[in-house]
Amino acid sequence: MVKCGDRVVVLDGYYKWSLIGKEGTCVYVRKSSYAGIQFDDFIAGHDCDGYGEDGYCWFIPKEFIGDNAFEEIDKVESEATLDAE
Repeated sequence: MVKCGDRVVVLDGYYKWSLIGKEGTCVYVRKSSYAGIQFDDFIAGHDCDGYGEDGYCWFIPKEFIGDNAFEEIDKVESEATLDAE
């Protein structure tokens, strides 16, 4: 389940192919099955009804949002920090 503040990535299969693989942060969750994502890069989007930065946001159906895409990255970074100590 996606919640505000989660780091996410757009999954393959989404109709707007230019967003597939793009990373961002969830800034808004609609009661329906959509979440507002503010992407790291400018996408010529909107501002998710004022919840994000204009031009960086888009509403994405939850089935095309990977909310665990960064867990493996965090794990690898944590292990690298432990090895360095």
